[in-house]
Amino acid sequence: MPESRPLQYPPSSKMAWPLDNELHARLFHHFISTMARWFDVCDPGKHFARHIPVRAMKSPILLGAMLSLSAWHLSMVSDVDARVSDQLYGESLNAFISTIADSPSEADESLFVATIILHNVEEVKDPSTTKVSHGHLVAMNHFLDRQPSFDRELHQAALNVSLRQEVTFCMLSQKPPGWPTSKFGIDRSLSEADDTVWALRIVAIAADVLAFCLGDENRSLVQWADLDSQTDQWLAVKPTTFAPFYCREASPESGEYLPTVWHFQDCHALASIHYYICKILLAIYDPKHPKLGFRKLQADKRVNVYRTCPEVLLKANIA
Repeated sequence: MPESRPLQYPPSSKMAWPLDNELHARLFHHFISTMARWFDVCDPGKHFARHIPVRAMKSPILLGAMLSLSAWHLSMVSDVDARVSDQLYGESLNAFISTIADSPSEADESLFVATIILHNVEEVKDPSTTKVSHGHLVAMNHFLDRQPSFDRELHQAALNVSLRQEVTFCMLSQKPPGWPTSKFGIDRSLSEADDTVWALRIVAIAADVLAFCLGDENRSLVQWADLDSQTDQWLAVKPTTFAPFYCREASPESGEYLPTVWHFQDCHALASIHYYICKILLAIYDPKHPKLGFRKLQADKRVNVYRTCPEVLLKANIA
């Protein structure tokens, strides 16, 4: 483990490889050891921990994005100056936009991953933002409409993270997804699969639920029933490994206002969060919800407790 020492804010300069700046090396190590886990929750291949750092050796834009995210995180828990993250983010984003605009043929999976990481930096720095950066919009439109140029597994891993980011952004901005779920290549069946695939299935359902709830006001009962059925079917058929192995009720008198739930794997916790997002939103946006009278008051009482739950759920330690 690299020694943690106070480090000064470095001047803006082109990063060389091997890294010749101790702070940059520390940030690079932190991405591999800590930050990559945020992205690899549903990836058995652990592409962000194993493959992305190798690609960064030949992609300064990707490297800058990785270091920016690490710098932000370390500025929250250690001595790293927050301006380091700002500088790396700005340089990487500007270089990315220039590359996409001037040489779109050079946009490969490394740049796709770079925009995902840069978008994550935007989210963590300002969770209340309701705008997506121009660079992210350009990149997503570019990569969602093209075939992977080299590494198909890496391309899909990046798409999986992008879908999760879409759900998070929609929850925070209260805007519908910008792209249809079909663009992300998720297996939507209920056939036997790895637990990470099952987790991504409920994430995809959550994206569809958000499109229904936050999109066109003409929400049909048929659409609602289909989404509710998909959610219930997922719960009924998912592997037994998704059941938590320990639960403890909330104890407000002890300062514990939420229950404690422990799962086997990160993807199980992620899936649980998205399942409850689906059920909460479907309860709130139920077309059968009474519009007038005493029955409306009763229904409002049943769903009011849910209105702050999505924000609480999104604060879980999973990106």
